[in-house]
Amino acid sequence: METSHRNKIYLELFLLSFASLFFELLVIRWMSADIRAFTVLKSFPLAACYIGVGLGFAQTSDKSFKYAPIFLLLTCAIIKLISFTDIACAPFPSPRVYSWISLPSASQSLDSPEFLSYLGLFLIGVVVLLVGPFFTSLAIGSRLGVLFGELRPITSYSVNLAGATCGTVAFAILSFLSIGPGILFAVPALILAIYLIRKISPSTIVSLVALIACVLTGFWTVDKSDTKTFWSPYERVDFVEMRDKGNLIGWRLLVNRVGQQSLFNKLDPKTLSEDGKREYILSLDNHRIPFLFKPDAKDILTLASGLGNDVTAAVQETNGNIDSVEIDPVTVKLGKQYNDEKPYDSPRVKIYCDDARHFVEQTNKKYDLVRFSFLDSMTVLSQSSTNRLDNYVYTKESIEHALSLLKPGGMCFISFYAKEQWFTDRLYWTIAKAAGYQPLSFTYDLPDGHNVFFVLSDDVKKGIQKMPDNMPKMMPGPLSMIKPPAEPERILTDDWPFLYWQEKGIDIGYLAVTLEIILLSMLVGHKVVLGNSRGKYWQMFFLGSAFLLLELQSIARFSLMFGTTWVTSSIVIASVLFMLLGANLIVAYHSKWLWARISLLYGLLMVTLIGSYLFPFGSLIHSHLPEFLTFGLSTIVTLAPMFMAGLIFGSSLDNSDNSAVSIGFNLLGGVLGALLEYFTSYTGINGIILVSLALYVVSYLCLKADAAMGAKAVK
Repeated sequence: METSHRNKIYLELFLLSFASLFFELLVIRWMSADIRAFTVLKSFPLAACYIGVGLGFAQTSDKSFKYAPIFLLLTCAIIKLISFTDIACAPFPSPRVYSWISLPSASQSLDSPEFLSYLGLFLIGVVVLLVGPFFTSLAIGSRLGVLFGELRPITSYSVNLAGATCGTVAFAILSFLSIGPGILFAVPALILAIYLIRKISPSTIVSLVALIACVLTGFWTVDKSDTKTFWSPYERVDFVEMRDKGNLIGWRLLVNRVGQQSLFNKLDPKTLSEDGKREYILSLDNHRIPFLFKPDAKDILTLASGLGNDVTAAVQETNGNIDSVEIDPVTVKLGKQYNDEKPYDSPRVKIYCDDARHFVEQTNKKYDLVRFSFLDSMTVLSQSSTNRLDNYVYTKESIEHALSLLKPGGMCFISFYAKEQWFTDRLYWTIAKAAGYQPLSFTYDLPDGHNVFFVLSDDVKKGIQKMPDNMPKMMPGPLSMIKPPAEPERILTDDWPFLYWQEKGIDIGYLAVTLEIILLSMLVGHKVVLGNSRGKYWQMFFLGSAFLLLELQSIARFSLMFGTTWVTSSIVIASVLFMLLGANLIVAYHSKWLWARISLLYGLLMVTLIGSYLFPFGSLIHSHLPEFLTFGLSTIVTLAPMFMAGLIFGSSLDNSDNSAVSIGFNLLGGVLGALLEYFTSYTGINGIILVSLALYVVSYLCLKADAAMGAKAVK
């Protein structure tokens, strides 16, 4: 092959790999922010993209690639149009998963006609929403599959990884710059346009028009005079005017379309209507209650300071110094700009843009008052995980760390909005187990839930802590003390941090959508899958399933070490891709040697998996050993199985008789891994390693079955 032609293939493979990964992350980010049902269960958009790319690879023909611009336009247009309708706020049909918006009360019973009707309509909506991402990914994947066949398999895969890595990094940077996902559709559109302008024809003109229309659709927005929309690295943020009697009285902050915080201007409550006055007083009372318990606090830590309401209360009610922690830089910026009290400008206030759990574990400072302030993230920690940003904040280990920051006589005050009673019960006992005694707890009823407060201190432990005499009387419901509820079977831990998931029950909604995706995938790709049913391809399928689970488990582990920030998830994904590139480099020079010892590699993989499962991760991270030692060893143990899996995959791919089909099956296997990640809410995060181990065993058995069939064929 001529050098110029080879370089052309390298460039095309790199750019399309970049576009494919960038598009996948883009779809997940936009859907999870604008469509409530996918805010938590991001695995379904991920599955649609993986299935599309996988089937595209396995086709070994790029006939569908010419339709990629049309499908890209279809994706952008459908998401954009639905984001303007009430459909975007429809909840996922799962009573087991809390997503801040509940199913209609008549639909709560799983066997009711109302639930079944809602589920049926939702299944139709899933098809409409995912058809664009699926066919766009299939079209790009079909061209990638052809390009793979032009080069040595391990070389093609390395270029593919390099493009995917750059796509991941580019997407993370652009997200950090707060660029909306609609605008980011210009990136894959531009890459596709590069191919179209090389040869102008009637069909390419149509495709170019589709790409232009896609970009214009992405930029198109319907301005609302009372709303400002921003995109943070984590979520969509809407800043909506609050008016009373026609006057601007403040702002309401919505995160991924759900109300999270209110910010009132400086005003005289006498000028407000009765409803406005009630909401205004409620806002003030919520934030000053901790200082009724601890008015003499000199050093104060506020976790999830948001727009600054809690900081305002701390500045006004005490003479202390305040450390303010907020994970979202956009929220901090809005608080600085719009909060009339200007609490973030106070010389007594220091702002930290960090994950609350990470800050608690890293600081050596002691406090008179540590406050968890209605911390509720309303989003998850990565583009493919169902683990929410705030999950690790409310675990037993996290509360223990917060208590260790208290000075003698210090107090920990936890505020939480609980819509369901099982939230309160689970939090109560998690806090009690962490402290070693039951907290003082009370609640104010709200029209659609409860504001719940937990107090921990030496006086609470001794049973002598009294309620302040000047507690609010009506907020809007009366104050009531919480009696110790029945102890749940499971409390929140770093291995099981799922505050918003009910422990038991079969999730009919999740299973129905999963089955729908599998059936539709088989309908579209049954010829590809059934026509390539060799054991070696199924080996690659289960390699993909297991590896995706390991990647998601590593994100969870590293989030405990470095915080559940966008930086952590982006670095972990990029690091995994770089590590695979290193494994590919070894395979490139020792492919035959490794392939001859594939059983040994599988054996070493099993050893590293068992070692990772048994590794005392939590104990080591929380020990007093030097960080470089604990973090370094934990990183090596977590990534070692992934490196061994990279060697197995690379050598298997390089010795495959059809690399495109092998990659296709591997990506389809990733879909199974993404769907299985949901079941960590049953097994715990560490248990996912055992699921991966089982999948790797199945992968090895498929390889051996293929070898046995080959031996029979030779005879």
